[in-house]
Amino acid sequence: MDNEEQIQVLAPSALESIERAEIDIQISTARKFPRPKNTRSITEQIILHATLSEETARECFYAKPRAGTTIQGPSVRLSEIVASVYGNMHIAARIIASDHVNRTVKAQAVAWDLENNVRRTAEWSERVTQKASDAFVLTELAAISKAERNAIFKTVPRAIWQPALDRVINLAVGDVASLATRISKAFKSFGAYGIVPAQIFAAFGHQQISDFTQSDLANLLGMYTALAEGTATIDELFKPLVAKVQQQQQDPKLSGPAPADTPDNGAPAVSGVPAAWPAMPKDEGIDFGPEPPRRRGRPAKQRPPQRLPTAEQIAGATAKPEPDENPFEAGGASEPSDTVVIEQADPKVPLVAEIRAKLAQAEKSEGKFLAKLLEWHYIENAASGLLDVSLNDLTAINKRWDQLVGHL
Repeated sequence: MDNEEQIQVLAPSALESIERAEIDIQISTARKFPRPKNTRSITEQIILHATLSEETARECFYAKPRAGTTIQGPSVRLSEIVASVYGNMHIAARIIASDHVNRTVKAQAVAWDLENNVRRTAEWSERVTQKASDAFVLTELAAISKAERNAIFKTVPRAIWQPALDRVINLAVGDVASLATRISKAFKSFGAYGIVPAQIFAAFGHQQISDFTQSDLANLLGMYTALAEGTATIDELFKPLVAKVQQQQQDPKLSGPAPADTPDNGAPAVSGVPAAWPAMPKDEGIDFGPEPPRRRGRPAKQRPPQRLPTAEQIAGATAKPEPDENPFEAGGASEPSDTVVIEQADPKVPLVAEIRAKLAQAEKSEGKFLAKLLEWHYIENAASGLLDVSLNDLTAINKRWDQLVGHL
């Protein structure tokens, strides 16, 4: 018997006993006070909470382009409502990986239906795109929220919360009579992220407000929620227009044929420029807010002027030289071009102006502030200026100014 291994039964530790007692109490309480057997009443309560206001309804779903189409799904806000109304659930989340080299974090969440004894786990990975001192903390919180959302919707049956998702989308879109007004409000909301109407037109392939449908408005509102929650980035939703025009100018085959008729605003058609850009929808009675302020201070490197061409410039671009003129003489242009590149106002300009005003109010010099940005890796070299900082970083600096000014 000496060679036989002896199995030793270890007594549970005090901490393990406490955790088991807590779980037993939760399960017994859930079964003592069960949720309603009629699932329709649960769905009605979820709909009631999610449709208290239009703003709440807009925050309960998101939309994101993928594989040439736009997918819609329930957001973090709707998962909070579902978990609260469904009841008898144990939800927990934690960070299981934080990679400071590749700048990624991974969160794990568990949703446990104590009444039916159904437990599901979900994980979510998130890239750290910001360069602020608390970037990892903010990204970890966002990853935890999204992991909890996925775990909740995997545990609660889809048949219970899907009607609520359909209802919030219908409430956010509204009826056909208010479609133009709601689209106008959506355009103004995107202006806070520096997104201009021309980018929205290009993303949906429309040229004017009247081309948008209720389905387009639902996708537009969902894209705003995805942007606010961090589910998608600006570059994923809206591609830069200036880069597209420059590419068309380098390769004439991409520009396509010139439009046969003139835009709705009466301006002459310009070769190589989509009709949605010169024909901005201001002629439909929609106010897109004040024009961005004129850039002041040191200009960024290799940055052309941010202004639209005048009617004389457009007319001159399409005009042909007289027969007795020779534009190819020595010292003249090497090749005539009738393509006019129209650029949108730089959305970073008002953010830079706001930061400079805050620097003046705090009696801090811009040079020392740029040195700190170089130390925090917001800019790449000492010759960079505020306009060389990315749009997302400028937005983060403005939001967390009270925290950053103490380190200057």
